[in-house]
Amino acid sequence: MIWTFYDLPIVHPDSLLVITINGIGLALETFDLTIFIIYSTHGGRLKVFKILAGEILFVAAVVVAMLLTVHTYEKWSLIVGVLCIIFETCIYAPPLSMMKLVIQTKSIKYMPFTLSMASFLNGVC
Repeated sequence: MIWTFYDLPIVHPDSLLVITINGIGLALETFDLTIFIIYSTHGGRLKVFKILAGEILFVAAVVVAMLLTVHTYEKWSLIVGVLCIIFETCIYAPPLSMMKLVIQTKSIKYMPFTLSMASFLNGVC
């Protein structure tokens, strides 16, 4: 969601192609969450709603803070871009902690192949 905000013309002008891709990704994620919410248990729905509410509140806080304090495209782009990079780095932290466990135990049973392949393909693309 924060990447889609970064690609908006008010933050990063001339990024039509990137916002198209991130917008489609956001739509697919919304569709996926909708299906999960329909078919999940009450506890699963509650957990997803809490996480989603936290994410929406965070993005809203970033937008409000940017509107009130920053007045140039360059600063908007820099600040939101740094936030995006921080969160993108957090995506790759859990697999790295798994890799540390694999190195310590010298056993690959703790490293899921699908997670490794998905991280590799995401990094390549």
